[in-house]
Amino acid sequence: DDKGHPLDTSGNLDGETFDGAVELSQLLRDDPRTAACVARQLYRYATAHVESDGEASQIDALVQGFETSGHDFRTLLTQVVQSDGFRFAAKEAAP
Repeated sequence: DDKGHPLDTSGNLDGETFDGAVELSQLLRDDPRTAACVARQLYRYATAHVESDGEASQIDALVQGFETSGHDFRTLLTQVVQSDGFRFAAKEAAP
């Protein structure tokens, strides 16, 4: 409810309908693409760049670790900050 107006919390995600946050979270949890997307986006945010082809193996390792941990976000965050891509990120060139 938003100031007396009902909210429509239903939707469609890739052909799958949902009604509310719980059903949406279940769809995302069950989609095999979600773990890879979360890991990739966190890596991009943490390293402040879009990964290069040379970083594909790091991303793959992050995804595998995230899945193995049962999608534990703290584990993923730890893996990202311990990754070579994060620890040895090149500094931005001076203007």
